[in-house]
Amino acid sequence: MADFCNKCSVEMGFPEPDIDVYKIWESLEPGFFETHICEGCGFVGVAKSENDELFVIHQNGDGESVFYDYEKYEGLKIDDNE
Repeated sequence: MADFCNKCSVEMGFPEPDIDVYKIWESLEPGFFETHICEGCGFVGVAKSENDELFVIHQNGDGESVFYDYEKYEGLKIDDNE
C-alpha cells in the first residue's frame, strides 16, 4: 500500500494523510528527523530543525540528503537528481 503526505493525500482525493507531516514534526525534538517515504512527492524523511522549522528530506542522485521547507515543497524535480 502506498503512503501519502498531507499535500499528496489532498491531491489524490483521500480524506486523511497516511503520513501526517505536522503531527510527526510536533512529536520530534529539535535537531531530529523520522524516516517516511511519500509515494506522491517522494520525500524520505520529516525533520525538525534546531529552530523548530519543518523540513522534508530528499536524497539527490549523489546520495546526499537535501532539506526542503515543506510549505514550499513541490516534490522531486529532475534537476534535483543530477
